[in-house]
Amino acid sequence: MLTKKTTVISLLAIICLGVVALCICLFPTQNKQNNVYADEGDVYTWSYIPGDVNQDGKVTSQDVDALKELISNGSLDLFSMHPSNKTSGMLAGDVNTDDRLNSIDVAILSDYLAGKIKLIPITEAEWLGLIIPSEYKTKFGDVNRDGRIDKNDLTKLKAAVNNEITLDDYAHNNADVNKDRAIDNKDVEILDYFLQGKVTQLPCRYVKFESWWFVHHEEIGYDTFHTEKWTVNFSLGNPINSVADGLGQIGNALGDVGNGIKKGCEDIYNGIRDFFGGFFK
Repeated sequence: MLTKKTTVISLLAIICLGVVALCICLFPTQNKQNNVYADEGDVYTWSYIPGDVNQDGKVTSQDVDALKELISNGSLDLFSMHPSNKTSGMLAGDVNTDDRLNSIDVAILSDYLAGKIKLIPITEAEWLGLIIPSEYKTKFGDVNRDGRIDKNDLTKLKAAVNNEITLDDYAHNNADVNKDRAIDNKDVEILDYFLQGKVTQLPCRYVKFESWWFVHHEEIGYDTFHTEKWTVNFSLGNPINSVADGLGQIGNALGDVGNGIKKGCEDIYNGIRDFFGGFFK
């Protein structure tokens, strides 16, 4: 037979559990989903000499040939590639550090071997103030590459988005004004806003909330000792899964803090008993 003390402690425990359950159900839980890139905590590391595509320890014309071979079927997008499929040679060939291997990298590497460029990757040369040919510098918004950003660029960008024309690698980089690695209507919208003065700088990654814009300019860092760490993405689950996950979390929490709850309830009971002078005796 349950005593009054046991009954009160049990009721307090049930109330505490109810509060925990309510909180978990009110705040959506996050369900783990596999990332398209790698498993949580996986770390991939590469070490290489910039330009040494064939990984023979030196940069020669053979690396240009190796780079051409890598992109023989078109541009290679390193950004979206699974880290386990990347090689040091691929990263070494990205001599403008834009996470793409294309004709621009071939031209830069060729100019470097010809002595026209004094340092690769060209981002490091730019930091040191060395001369870099203007065609290798991305000028976001200058789609027609005439040195200006105007309505003509917007017209050419719309034509590219509608598949009326094909942009070369240089124009493609300039046209990707939100740096999402795709040329689409988002770029058209941003460039249009830039020409209207609603966006003040390019590139622009934007978040639109009704009538205001948050403009963020992202600088790209570079290190020849390249490390990538990919983590699992999380997304909100549907209500049923959220409740199920919440109940599961309650069960785990009870296993971890059961003794603490019990002690806390006993302390509450003792405090109430002392306050009312033995009312529950």
